[in-house]
Amino acid sequence: MIVHVHLPKTAGSALNHFVLTPNFPKRRIFRTYGVKHAQEAFVRARRDQEFDLVLGHIHYHFAGLHREPGVRFVSVLREPVDRLVSEINFTLHKRRAAAARRGDPPPEGLDGDALLKRIAAKDAARRRHADVMTKLVSGQFRTLELAEDGVARAVDHLSSPSFHWDVQDRFDAFADRLHRDLGLARHDAPATHFQQPRDGETPQETARRLAKIVPKEFTPKHLTAKTRALAEDMNRADLKLYEWALAAAP
Repeated sequence: MIVHVHLPKTAGSALNHFVLTPNFPKRRIFRTYGVKHAQEAFVRARRDQEFDLVLGHIHYHFAGLHREPGVRFVSVLREPVDRLVSEINFTLHKRRAAAARRGDPPPEGLDGDALLKRIAAKDAARRRHADVMTKLVSGQFRTLELAEDGVARAVDHLSSPSFHWDVQDRFDAFADRLHRDLGLARHDAPATHFQQPRDGETPQETARRLAKIVPKEFTPKHLTAKTRALAEDMNRADLKLYEWALAAAP
């Protein structure tokens, strides 16, 4: 079994779409995205169905799979401030896309810098967005405060022969390595649902529709000195983990 500990906004969806899911029948894939009480749901589903691939924003200890022989874990890591900014940009995109589906004009005040400040100021939101990579790889829920030994645990897990990982900047090389090391065949993946044209829509109309719902990018370049400091403070552990990853990556 392969378990994708999908760290948000680290090219994990691309890993799913182009590398992992084309190799398994749909009935043998368990997706936790949007599933409430995902661990319990997985345990129940597994009573009647075997799975070869588990996907989701899950932690290393999900359903105790780390204790089972032969289970392989997969993750992609990303520079922590870039990852947080990308997550905020994705939130802005969802708000704009929702307005487009309703036929409403784009919401006013789509400001990533201001949203980051609001996240940092609220305890629950801050916990959810802070040190996400270290939390999930070390084996804890992202909504909790990070355990004191979180970085050490994450490093220990990534150092295991059963954990296959790399950083996002080396995605193509990582994908090639996964095909080789996990025995995954190469497939031409279809277009994603987001990219599929609507009924009767010309390619030009599809391009114009997608352009309308993709907001102006909020990137690390748009951070002020204050919000960059907030982002770094929220991700102290992730910055340590990423520094280790750059030095230790295969």
